[in-house]
Amino acid sequence: MTKIIIKSDNKKSWKLEAEENNTILNLILKTSFNMPYSCMQGKCGICSCRVKTGKDLLLSEDGSYVESDVIKTCKTYVKYQSDRFVELETIF
Repeated sequence: MTKIIIKSDNKKSWKLEAEENNTILNLILKTSFNMPYSCMQGKCGICSCRVKTGKDLLLSEDGSYVESDVIKTCKTYVKYQSDRFVELETIF
């Protein structure tokens, strides 16, 4: 399973495992990490994170690879069948 590491601005980090058909935000909401979010529609950008490592494992809603270094976690999925990891850094 692909691992997801999320680092916040206060130097804390959370480790998650990617799941099929689950956005990164949905995975975060299953943890104690207090990730800011609002619309869950990809419009407000509050759940955005900067991609530090593993951009080639990130997929958008339509299944295409993410091209930006900043993602909206409510609309981004992780290829879950990999032994690699994705590292993200919170923006807000």
